Amino acid sequence: MRVIAGNAKGHPLRAPKGETVRPTTDRVKEGIFSSIQQRIPSSIVVDLFAGSGSLGIECLSRGASHSYFVEWFADHVRCIQENLHKTKLTENATIFQKEVTEGIRWIYQQGIKADLVFMDPPYQKQLTESTIELLSQYDIMRKNGIIVAEHGKSEILPEKAGIFLRFKQKKYGDIMISYYRKEEM
Repeated sequence: MRVIAGNAKGHPLRAPKGETVRPTTDRVKEGIFSSIQQRIPSSIVVDLFAGSGSLGIECLSRGASHSYFVEWFADHVRCIQENLHKTKLTENATIFQKEVTEGIRWIYQQGIKADLVFMDPPYQKQLTESTIELLSQYDIMRKNGIIVAEHGKSEILPEKAGIFLRFKQKKYGDIMISYYRKEEM
């Protein structure tokens, strides 16, 4: 696993150990970032279920103005800190060691509005739809913001979740990437 583009291109990233971690592969990251690249410069990014922090770090490397990482497990938080330090991207990063619900609520209370939200919850927990609905309840997205959700192909997500509509979906083997944005009123 590595940073695939930008200022920190080629830097290897460490992944936390354990069965609960499933880092986004370089192939999947390349697919995601080729479709959202134009949105990254100067963006505000939220990386939920951050794990190694690779998605938020990739955005910082490509010119995002700030990445917020939400991760519950202490060893994963240490891994994100290490990866940010190795890539020299700590200045524009904030890590919240909180459960995702608390992290989203805190971001909302701070008035932070995101351009991009990444989420990669544990596949076996079926948390993707409920997290998108939570993002709907605590509206932390800018008007044209995008949610990028990584999930297993067996987790079927609805076209509409809260105020968000799915506008794109891409399959990579057993992995699905679903893209959501606010429903136009």
